[in-house]
Amino acid sequence: MALAPARKNSIILAFLVLCMVSAMPADAHAGRFYFYKNRNLPKVQLSEIGLSGSGVSVSENTLETEAGWEGGTVSTPGLGVEQLYSTGTIVRNDILLWYYQYNPKKEEPPVFNTSYRILSRGGRENAFSHKKDNSSVIFSSITERPVECKKRSKSNIRCYGRVDMDFDISRARKSGKYYGTIEITIITY
Repeated sequence: MALAPARKNSIILAFLVLCMVSAMPADAHAGRFYFYKNRNLPKVQLSEIGLSGSGVSVSENTLETEAGWEGGTVSTPGLGVEQLYSTGTIVRNDILLWYYQYNPKKEEPPVFNTSYRILSRGGRENAFSHKKDNSSVIFSSITERPVECKKRSKSNIRCYGRVDMDFDISRARKSGKYYGTIEITIITY
């Protein structure tokens, strides 16, 4: 049985397309982004807020102390938490938030255009909120660092997305853990 010329041409075309698709390497793919879902930063150290030594503590309410000994009595005026800090800003540098991995033999090095935004649990921009009280916030600014790419092997290069963050703790009313979401927008071309 002979095929009509038009049908014969469509079968040959389909066969050629199938051969071209199957000739592509099975592992050919673009790089992949990896994002850290939860980033726990280290607790604030006393030295970061201008205090030195150990055993320093303060009540969340006004602090009043009195000390006495044989020579007489010394009275200390009340201090609030806000008066105890000599600095209201904590700085954390080089925080890794994401990385992109690609094979340089199969893909051109990408160019990244990134932007970041912080949202507290209560939806306040540029802030983190207390785990139990959304009205107690730590204001924060985020500064993008240049994307840095490092060769891991002949077929693997990683590009790292790091940021610096400043935390203004002067308006925090409660001690404890603070949470928020960092929105990351990345455009590659």
